[in-house]
Amino acid sequence: MTPGIHGMTHVPDCRRVCFKTPLSGLFSMRTFLRAIKKGPHPEGRGRASARTRVSKDAQRSCSMHLLAALFFGGMLSLAAGQGAFAQEVALVKVVDGTAFALRGNDRSELDVGAPIFVQDVVETEAGSVGLTFKDGSRISIGPYSRVKFTEFEFMPTEDRMSFLIDFFRGTMLYVSGVIAKLSPDSVQVRTPVATVAVRGTRFLAEVEGE
Repeated sequence: MTPGIHGMTHVPDCRRVCFKTPLSGLFSMRTFLRAIKKGPHPEGRGRASARTRVSKDAQRSCSMHLLAALFFGGMLSLAAGQGAFAQEVALVKVVDGTAFALRGNDRSELDVGAPIFVQDVVETEAGSVGLTFKDGSRISIGPYSRVKFTEFEFMPTEDRMSFLIDFFRGTMLYVSGVIAKLSPDSVQVRTPVATVAVRGTRFLAEVEGE
């Protein structure tokens, strides 16, 4: 979208702003309100024609166009922001016992088929969970564990690949996928005491913690 509405026409003899192409772009609320409040053009004062009278229906129609454009513009911006943040990277394949995903302020129980997103924290209690990622990587998380999928990018055609896991406590088995095969240095597991670059096909880690 480009600023301004293509086809906006100001009729100097009345307080009416028309939209030839409704919702064709963003526009200024201040400009719209000035057009409504400005009143008749000086050259048109005194004319007792229907064109010089304010039509309440016309004002209501213009107001509806304004509100609709602002609403849809805001929804598109919100969706774009959420899309950038909520990138789905994996699916839950196996759940044995109880496991949770922490996403923002929400804590939801995981079931088979549930999506995992970048920045999700997965926690287990007396159980385990198995995940499969978009590049084919597989991760099994053991009981009483806490793992965060801090970064995941899989765009091999653009040579953009990365996988960063923050492993806080418990046990975790990583089986490599395409990212590790094409760019071994791009897979890292970060623990409270060290960061490990995963170059093999399998990686088993255990971290003691509260």
